Amino acid sequence: MKQKHYTTEFKNRGNEVFRRILSFGSFIFIALFISVLFKPQQVSVASAQTSVGTIAYVVPNDTTGDEIWLIEPNRRNDRQIYSTGQADPYSVRGISGLAWRPDARELVFASDHENDCSWYASDLYAILGDGSDYRRITNAPACAALANYPKGTVVVSAPGADGFYQLYVQGSPSINNVPPGGGVITFDNVADLGNTIQPVVAINGKYRYMTSVAPDVKAGQTVDAGVVSLTTSRNDALGAYGPAWRSDGSRIGYSFGCAELYGIADQPPAGNIGQPLFNSSQATPCAMAWGPTASTANQIVYYNYSGDRGIYRTTEGSSSAGTRLVAYFGDDAVNFVLALQYLPNASGILFSIPDNWGDSSNIYRYDFASDTLTKLTFYTDQYARDFAISPDGQTIIFELAPFDWQCVWGCASDLWTMRIDGSNQQLFKSNGSHPAWSTNAVQLPKAPSKLFLPLVVR
Repeated sequence: MKQKHYTTEFKNRGNEVFRRILSFGSFIFIALFISVLFKPQQVSVASAQTSVGTIAYVVPNDTTGDEIWLIEPNRRNDRQIYSTGQADPYSVRGISGLAWRPDARELVFASDHENDCSWYASDLYAILGDGSDYRRITNAPACAALANYPKGTVVVSAPGADGFYQLYVQGSPSINNVPPGGGVITFDNVADLGNTIQPVVAINGKYRYMTSVAPDVKAGQTVDAGVVSLTTSRNDALGAYGPAWRSDGSRIGYSFGCAELYGIADQPPAGNIGQPLFNSSQATPCAMAWGPTASTANQIVYYNYSGDRGIYRTTEGSSSAGTRLVAYFGDDAVNFVLALQYLPNASGILFSIPDNWGDSSNIYRYDFASDTLTKLTFYTDQYARDFAISPDGQTIIFELAPFDWQCVWGCASDLWTMRIDGSNQQLFKSNGSHPAWSTNAVQLPKAPSKLFLPLVVR
């Protein structure tokens, strides 16, 4: 009986200790739960304010070629998906703009890394979200793919000129030098791109001169293209810049040498550059943005830098320059627009411009309904340049470059974020430029189906 009493007492004491431990543990758990529940939420100072979509950006690389990287708005999964593979020791080549297809299936970029085999100094290219399926859009195909086409020969008569210059005919694998006194230049192995003319362009350093010569290359034949007429009209931006997708994903708009705006099909035929988006005889359009919604799909906002300078809105196929939205504000005229985009809900636009002295640039917002202009950044010795807007329209990611006379256009920059009203500016990523923010999750190519073999039992 005594042994049973001690056993019972031991069990009772053990149960009491267990109850106390359990009670104390419950108290600790509840306390911790309350502290977590009511603890103020902290947001990483280097993360964007939204988690929707994926941000593409450019990392300049003069050694092995500019790179395209992807990163999530929370700064996770930062990865490289593409490199031009073209060394650029003099920093004269590179990627100059990115644009996501509306369904995020493809990323288009403007670059001059293949201008040795194009009459454009810069063309549009496309890759999938993992960097695969590289292709050229304007003046397709890409350089390497020219070998797959039947070949012809083109003969061009070139006059003499003061200074050194070169000629290139579209479809040729290389550029040919012109002797100082001129002469007959023969282009061998020129790809016959089909039922299309293939322009000849004169090149002098970074400048390109359009000519009236554009032969129709014939496979297995020699075509005499005639005499090249050299003019004093030169263009250091002859080509495709500032890509912008139409909201239905059917076409890509771009600035053609800051002279016209063109639209080109998503899958154009070889040698195609697209068609003018509107009659720009009354304007000299440069940067452009395409309406982001179904109701604004045919609307184009662009910057006109000749005549009555400013930002205009017009429609596809229009015969007029459209309506000027922004001309002057404060003491500064809109002297050149670095970047221009619609807000995702089409209620207004954002744009960045340098000031009149060129020692800074800032981002502005214009609202259509109220006809009001709001300055979002106030830099006096830095350059807020290219930018992108989050799908919900609440966050802006933008380039910020240091003060330098070359940094209005070039120079390495960092990526910063801010709210749509310009507040809460934060460093997002060092050494990045030309951000593009996808509206949807990036659509990666499907992996090939696995092959299942039947099990053979012996």
